[in-house]
Amino acid sequence: MILAALKQKLDRTKLPSVAQIMQRRMVIAVIVALSAIGATFGILLYNRNRHVHWAYNVALPRIAELVERDMNVEALPIAEEALRYIPDDVMLKQLLSRGSREINIDSIPEGADVYVRLYSDKNGKWNYVGRTPITHKRLPRFAVFAWKVEKDGYSPAEGANNVFLGGGLDFQETLPECDPLNFAPHVKQPTLMINGRYDYFRPSETSQVPLFKQLGTPKNEKRQVIFEAGHVPPRNLMMTELLDWLDRYLGPVPKH
Repeated sequence: MILAALKQKLDRTKLPSVAQIMQRRMVIAVIVALSAIGATFGILLYNRNRHVHWAYNVALPRIAELVERDMNVEALPIAEEALRYIPDDVMLKQLLSRGSREINIDSIPEGADVYVRLYSDKNGKWNYVGRTPITHKRLPRFAVFAWKVEKDGYSPAEGANNVFLGGGLDFQETLPECDPLNFAPHVKQPTLMINGRYDYFRPSETSQVPLFKQLGTPKNEKRQVIFEAGHVPPRNLMMTELLDWLDRYLGPVPKH
């Protein structure tokens, strides 16, 4: 009787099949995976909100302060970081436009590696910009840079200079933040100005010479050449001056 009762109890309490065990494990695995995904999403959302909060409440006020003081070299890295989190913010776009500019860099032939450092930091580290052609590279305003270009099979070139063709001050009324006369003292790198004495658009005595004198470049590193011409000097004479100037600061190009 006892044995029969035990057998009936065992029959009623059947062990789960292998398929049932696997199904339960899969359900548990799915629950664990969903929990992990939910936790990860929560962490990402928290980080996103934290970064957006930083961009609005820390970065923007700091960027505005630096740009107001023309400390654009310090402002740009913060602005580019903030741009990752609030790319459509109007105030940030305005500060970027005021404190920086976009440039394109090309070379012949293409594929040259371009480096840059602050002109004033003679022993500073060369920062890699990219390989030509480079588009939409943002640089701080009112900063003067030295450049280095390298490519296999060519001698490296270093230099920093400005070339103004037909340069001078304009006469139309403009806002102080757009007036070249206010920008000129910030120019510190070697500068060549090529003008025509009879330029009707930018007269020599009232437009060209005042700009040249206002440049912040040391006297021994700026040069103005005035040809007996109008707004556009003769091309052959202009190219001679230009190439001599570039050879002086970038080094002569080997003749093949």
